[in-house]
Amino acid sequence: MDRFSPARMTINRRNLWASKEEALEHFRAKAKFAAFDTDILNDYIEYGTAQTAEGFRLSFDPLIEAAIYLTIPHTLPLLKGKLSVPITYIGGSHSREAKLARLGFMQNNFAIDFRYIDGTHLFPFEKPRETAETIISIAASK
Repeated sequence: MDRFSPARMTINRRNLWASKEEALEHFRAKAKFAAFDTDILNDYIEYGTAQTAEGFRLSFDPLIEAAIYLTIPHTLPLLKGKLSVPITYIGGSHSREAKLARLGFMQNNFAIDFRYIDGTHLFPFEKPRETAETIISIAASK
C-alpha cells in the first residue's frame, strides 16, 4: 500500500521550524496547501504545532499518520456483496489520490452514495464550511 498512499512522503516530510511564522510560510509555499482556507491554515499552525527545545514541531507523529494511510482498504474486491451499512464517500472533485483509489470499481460494485466537493484530496481544509454542511446533510438523511 505504501506505493499508492502518501505514507512514504508523510514519514519524510519536514516537521520542525524555528517559529510559527516560518512554519506558516513553509506551508503557504507548498502546492498542496495553496488552496487552504486562510483560517484553516492559520489554525493548522496555531493548534497543529507544539513548541519544543528545538523549535516548533508538528503535534502529530508522522509515523502514526503514515500508519493511518496504510490502513486504507486495498482489498475491496473481497468485500463485494458483504457490506450492509449505508456508505457515503465524500471526495474532492480534483483529487489525484481519489483517481488512484479505484473509485470506478467501488461505483460499479457497491451501493455507495458518492458526493464531491470542489477541491483536491485536502478539500476539508479548502472548503471547511461546505464540507461540514455536506456531512450534516448526509447524517440527517441516513
